[in-house]
Amino acid sequence: MENISRAPPTLRRAFVSQLSMRKLLVSAALVLVAAAGAVAQDGGARRGDASSLARLEEASAEASRLLGSRENRARAWGAYLAGAHGLKAHAPLVVALLEDADAATVGSEEAFVRQAALDALIRLDAEVPSEKLLPLYQLAPDETVILLARAPERNAGALLTLFADETTDARWLAFGNLLGEARAGGFAARLLAGLEMHATVFVYDRKAERGYNGGYGGGCGESRHFFEPTPEGFPPAGHYALTASPARGAVVVARGRRAVYYVRTVPGQGGVPYLPCEDVQRDDHRVEYLAELLRTTSDDLGLEARAFHTVVCRDERQCSRALAALRDETARAYAEVLGRLVRDGLLDASEASTLKPNLILNLYDQRDRRTFPLPEKLDGVRVYVVGGAVSADEADDAPSHAARP
Repeated sequence: MENISRAPPTLRRAFVSQLSMRKLLVSAALVLVAAAGAVAQDGGARRGDASSLARLEEASAEASRLLGSRENRARAWGAYLAGAHGLKAHAPLVVALLEDADAATVGSEEAFVRQAALDALIRLDAEVPSEKLLPLYQLAPDETVILLARAPERNAGALLTLFADETTDARWLAFGNLLGEARAGGFAARLLAGLEMHATVFVYDRKAERGYNGGYGGGCGESRHFFEPTPEGFPPAGHYALTASPARGAVVVARGRRAVYYVRTVPGQGGVPYLPCEDVQRDDHRVEYLAELLRTTSDDLGLEARAFHTVVCRDERQCSRALAALRDETARAYAEVLGRLVRDGLLDASEASTLKPNLILNLYDQRDRRTFPLPEKLDGVRVYVVGGAVSADEADDAPSHAARP
């Protein structure tokens, strides 16, 4: 040491840095060895095994020391150690890592400290205040959702803020399931404001035995999550992805009629998960959430996100009346739902006064003779005519018009 003290400043700094790294790597090795025997240690601790308890106390002390460090790699290892050994008493120290001003950055060492902290808090099943999580949502959305899900009633305000159409299907379902579980104020109003009711209407010019296929399909590919490689000297922190499709190793994060799960992946260990596209019909789920809030069924509710109707009309006026009847029927059902929600305290009267049914009519022209155009306008409703072009044989009998594609 005397020789080092007499060395030039540059050499002394290099030696200190190397010594610090060596200590950190020794700590990391201890962590990995301890983590490999975590299950055995836990079982031994339950049996009162003194050596196991001693090792757990040693791990706890080491985690405290590392979490109190100013060095990023040391703090990341401290979080990893706390999560690997279930050191719940260290959760406040791990939460403190999220408060770092540089935690909400991308590609920096602090970002990997943040990921190690989030991973540890999820493994610890910790409850983290929503105000500490919301700033991180854009960078780690699925981890944020998982931690907010620990206390849906307490975090209802944050969950409602994040319940937006722009988010992915799995997150949208997770927010909906959690808000429904908490029966959160404002949730019913948000559901109704976003609800679009699509009615497919088959228009005929004579009565006959008709049939139609009410199926509604959708398809999509697979989504893949990519992770930045972990820098040298940092712990193997887990990354999380939400899915509405149960898979091996998936953990339920938000129960509901369609549960949402999470899968944990460690970069470099086991590859990158492929998660199927969820193909979620959100308006159907909005109606289901409303029914669950009222503790009833979707059939009893009387609202249909996707309805199918048949209309027979021989002139334009008759068609307009038939379509107006469908609109009025939907408006009555909508008003009844509003009333029930207000009576149950799930919707304020002021909120109800601003809500109106958003009905879309898609008209499919199935007439044998198209002698008049189908109505393209109806008060309070958006109307789309599919097909309906007049044939050459009908042109002499039909008024001049341009069919809407």
